[in-house]
Order: sequence, then C-alpha cells, then structure tokens
Amino acid sequence: MTHSGVDVPPVPKSFEIKEILASGNYGTVCVAIPAGEDRLVAIKVLNADQAANTKVLRRTRDEARILNRLNHPNIVHVDHLLELQGKPLVVMEYVAGAPVDALIRHLRSGLPPAIALDIVRQVALALHAAYTALTGDDGLPMRIIHRDIKPGNILISTAGEVKVVDFGIAKAEFEDREAYTASMVMGSQGFDAPERLDDVSDSPAVDVYSLGLTLALLLTGKMLVLPRLPVRHDEVLATQLNYLRPADLDEAQQSRLRELISHMCTCERQNRPRHRDVSTSIAAFMEEAQLKADMVGFAQQFVSPIYQNRPRSNPKRHPLYGTLEFLDIHDGESPLMATTMSPTEKPAIPTLEEFLSQPDWEKRRRELKELLDRLGSWDTAPFLAILQRATTSKWHFWVTKERPARVAAALLALRTRPSREAVVLAKKLKSHEDKEVREAAKNLLSNQG
Repeated sequence: MTHSGVDVPPVPKSFEIKEILASGNYGTVCVAIPAGEDRLVAIKVLNADQAANTKVLRRTRDEARILNRLNHPNIVHVDHLLELQGKPLVVMEYVAGAPVDALIRHLRSGLPPAIALDIVRQVALALHAAYTALTGDDGLPMRIIHRDIKPGNILISTAGEVKVVDFGIAKAEFEDREAYTASMVMGSQGFDAPERLDDVSDSPAVDVYSLGLTLALLLTGKMLVLPRLPVRHDEVLATQLNYLRPADLDEAQQSRLRELISHMCTCERQNRPRHRDVSTSIAAFMEEAQLKADMVGFAQQFVSPIYQNRPRSNPKRHPLYGTLEFLDIHDGESPLMATTMSPTEKPAIPTLEEFLSQPDWEKRRRELKELLDRLGSWDTAPFLAILQRATTSKWHFWVTKERPARVAAALLALRTRPSREAVVLAKKLKSHEDKEVREAAKNLLSNQG
C-alpha cells in the first residue's frame, strides 16, 4: 500500500528491542529493529489501562492514520498501526537526535538566531503541509491542526533535520477518523492560544500562536508568560517582547523579529499570519539579514553530544522491559527470555536523571520513593531547582512556572534531606495557593532536626 506515492514498509511480525526511550501515563516508547530488516524504528506501546480506554485508543489510531498519510520531510512518519497479542502499538520513523527543549536546557541563553529561525521556518512548512495535505481517498485536504506545538514536540536529528512529532491530540478531517474533534483543551500549559479556553472551534491559528511562543523561547531561552484573557494580553506581550534582543542582530533586525512574534501571538486569532506566511516572512528576514542556518554543523556541535550521552542501558534489564517483552517474539517461538538475565541478576536501577526526564514523573511518587531508597545517595539539586522556580517572584515573567504537583513531589523527596536551602524554600511555600504544596512544605519543615 502507498500514500502519496511513497511505499509503505512490509508489516513486521516481531522486533528486536534495542533501547527503551521513555515512559509516561499513556505508554512507553522504545527503539527496535523489525524482523528481517536492517533499520531502526520507534514503537509506541499503550499502557494496559490506556489501551482499555476507548477515547485514548481512538486518538492513538487517529494519530497513526494522520502520520501514515503525511509524507513530509519535517514530519515524523508512521509506518504501521499494529496489534500484537491484543496490544496496540504504533511503528514509526526513528529520529536519532534530541528534542529542542533539551537544546534549550543546554544552551540556556537561547539558540543562535539563524538556527532558531530556521527551525521555526521548517516547522511552519510542516504545519502548512499537514493542514493542506490531501487524504488520497476523496481528494480533500485533511485540515490537520497539531494543537500541541512546543519545543518538546520538535526534534533535531544528528544530521540537522527538523521533525515535528506527537499528533496525539491533533484535529483533522478525513473519512475514517474515529475520535470526536471538538476543541478540547488538551495542549501544553504556557503554549496554548487564549481562544482554546473558549467554546470555539480550533483553527490553524492556534498552532501559529504556539509557534510564536516557541520562537521567542528559542531566541532567548526564556518563556513568555501571557494572560489568557484578552483584556491586557497584547499589552503584556508588547512589554515582554521589549526584552527580546538577540545579541547577534542589530536594533532594526531585533525590532522586526519582535514584530513577527507579536503578529504570531496576538490575541485576536484572525489577525495572526498563516503557516505559509510565517515561513515566507522568516525566509525573507534571514535573506535580508544575511543569516545562514548551518543545521548540519549545529547538529554536529550540539545535538550529537546530547544524543550520544543520553542515558542508556540493556533493554532487557530495564525496569519497563516486562511491559514490552511481547515484542521480542519470533514466529512460532517463545519470547527471547533465554537470553535475558539469570535469576540471580537484578534489574539495573535507573538513574535519578533518567526518572526525572520522563513525562509526569511527579505522579509516580511511590516509584520515586522506591528509587531514592534504592539509590541511597542522590543529588538534591534537581528538586531544589524546582522549588527555586516555584518561589521566584511572579514579575519574573521569563521563568517557566512549575506545576504544583511537581513542586509537591520535590518537597516530599527532600523531606528526608531537609537541607538549609530546602528549609528556606519550604518556608516560602507554606503559603502557596495550592493545598498539596502547602501540606508538603509543612511536612518537610516538621521533619527538620
């Protein structure tokens, strides 16, 4: 079967798991080699409780169908939606690289302007293609709206390719779509357009808004924090954009960039540019400013080290291998348990960094406590950093706000190690607006001795 003239790989019946990448509330992603092939693929496997959730299952199927029909160099492609042993999984293109949010953490003052602009230009092209792509069935556009554009959903490969991922909450129009595409508020806090809180249908403008905030973040390393209500939205936006002054650009160029982002992030969605207008404007700006994006060189210098130094372990010794071992089955054979660890071996303990890099780790507090107990000695710095961000004055609008659940989890982790700094921060959090945070802060203070 083909879509848009692109051959679809044969349906694999088994895999060899090479690496387990991440796990969250919805599922686990691993890297594997399909049987009989010599290429790597990424596989998303739904958790058992999510696979039993009809709405989640429908969204997953829709995401697979959307990405299977899209063939664009800046969009991760899905090969297959499969079911093995009654478990749904999505087999997709594997991108050896790093998400843009990891690059922002590494380059804290922002990415080089040429690189930041070219990333956003390519993402805008991808979004335009997704919205205007034909289904191949009835010849009508799919009208795909991503609805969760953010740095974590943009990958840069070690070869400098830009890829948009995670269309799990996308809105689209095609014949065999299963999930209802109402304007559900399911995007990422801080990147959602104001109208997503209103009872109006989503439009491509929501992605343009999120992309504008992403551009500001890429250029500065700092997040714009804007009011959700229209009353002062554009006024606050203008005030914060005054701080956007990339050092490599002259004053006139800085002003044009601020104007572009202001246009993309204006509260009135009908006044925002279209995807293609964004890409065209950025291309024209880069040409006039003589900015050339060496994506290959940038990837070699910054992306490759992040990718090469990522935490890795033998997948069969990974704590999550048990949920994925059904993939390691050959036709007519048993799972490859004969080659796994002996009964006397113990699963490798994940590092604290590995655990905290997983989405929604703060909701898995029992696992966190067990991990800290098993590690014995661990660094308190990541948890202190969370508390520091949570206690930063509200007028520091560049600082990314921490979710209350994450702050509470950090306080609980530090309860067994109430250092002087932890105590000072906990005292500030005793009057936090969130009840759970207040209780966790009091618990930490009650444990100091």
